Amino acid sequence: MRKAALALTASGALFAAAIAHAQSMAASAPASRAQMTVVPVDSMAEMFRRTWEMSNQPVARITVPLHGGLMEFAVPRDWVPAMQLRNSSDFIMFFIPQEEVFPNWTEALVIQSSRGLALHPRKTIADIAETAFKPPTCAGEVLWSETGMRVIGEGTEAFVARTGCASLTSDVTRAEATIVAFVQTDRGGSAVLRMRRFPADDALMTSSVTDALADLGEIIFCAAATNERCRDIHAREAARQSVPQRPDAAIAGQEKEETKP
Repeated sequence: MRKAALALTASGALFAAAIAHAQSMAASAPASRAQMTVVPVDSMAEMFRRTWEMSNQPVARITVPLHGGLMEFAVPRDWVPAMQLRNSSDFIMFFIPQEEVFPNWTEALVIQSSRGLALHPRKTIADIAETAFKPPTCAGEVLWSETGMRVIGEGTEAFVARTGCASLTSDVTRAEATIVAFVQTDRGGSAVLRMRRFPADDALMTSSVTDALADLGEIIFCAAATNERCRDIHAREAARQSVPQRPDAAIAGQEKEETKP
């Protein structure tokens, strides 16, 4: 099985580019003021590799504590964590195929959460999502297409949009297409993004919204233990947090009290 060269072991120039790329994704969140810290993911990526070697499952379902609740989502088979950044208000994490190198990936699953993306009395969820996830600049056409509110998992409704660049500023020969599923609470906003890169002369969007959402898999966001599925997710997370964790194991960069049921 091929091993990926993770960002944390890449050359200095590539590593700097990786940080700049991830930082730029988080910069549009209103609360993103403090410099984000790179969190090592080498041990976590190795854990995923061992899991894939021992399992024939098509996905791994994992739960992370984010601003405003717990999110359970699916990581595709043979994908591993490649980059994580956080500060007290913001969190971003990339998963990519394990044979690819960050930031030169062709596909990525991104988890993003920010206190600055919380419910706002004078802004709609569509306004906040567009500000946060629409690319600020592209070498070619900037795409932003809103689908609106969709059920993305049991008890979970999210604002869904498709976005991307007909050609990237960093590489005009490449295009990028993204499906975004965004949820809000009064304590923050969180999103799952599935991103793809391909030659710029290809059609920017070829799959339907339904197919694009299917690529994301079922996403469960639990602001509270309000149903059986969320009660189970909260119970499993409480059990996990009761075990002493390594300093780099906390995922969302926030105090445990924020995500207790």
